Amino acid sequence: MIVKRILKSWIGTFSLDDYQLIDGYLNEAGKTLFFQMGKIDQFHSLAVAQTIIADSKREAQPSSHVIQAALLHDVGKMADDFNLLTRILVALIRRLVPIYRGKLAMAQLDRRFWGRVRYGCYIDLIHPVRGAHLTLRAGFDPAVAELIRRHHDPPRLNQNPDLTKLQTADDQN
Repeated sequence: MIVKRILKSWIGTFSLDDYQLIDGYLNEAGKTLFFQMGKIDQFHSLAVAQTIIADSKREAQPSSHVIQAALLHDVGKMADDFNLLTRILVALIRRLVPIYRGKLAMAQLDRRFWGRVRYGCYIDLIHPVRGAHLTLRAGFDPAVAELIRRHHDPPRLNQNPDLTKLQTADDQN
């Protein structure tokens, strides 16, 4: 999955439908946030939103809040936070030895190799909270910020259905 996302970010371009989706759900501040993410996160976020919309054709129309949250759920990871190698290593740490992600996390960016990995672990951990804060500052409804803040929480019984949709689509993409 990560290889597919990397290739798409290198050679992919946004379609007219992609731009219409972004324009239809995000205000100007939201678009600014969206385009501050790295290309890999932009394509991923579009795929998450499109998955929710496609799944909703079998169910009820998705709320604008869940689509906005899908488009911005990774906005806490800005383009400058990761280089490609750091992103890959952080993803491997998160999947293979998640306990070390918290132990390695370092809030201060150090330009040396392991310093970048440690900072990447930190960003990976805090990006939901950071993204929620950024969306609130951009004027989005608190419900959108809450979905973003909780999108990596473990699923719970009787949780907000929009959060379940966001988590499911995020996991699929």
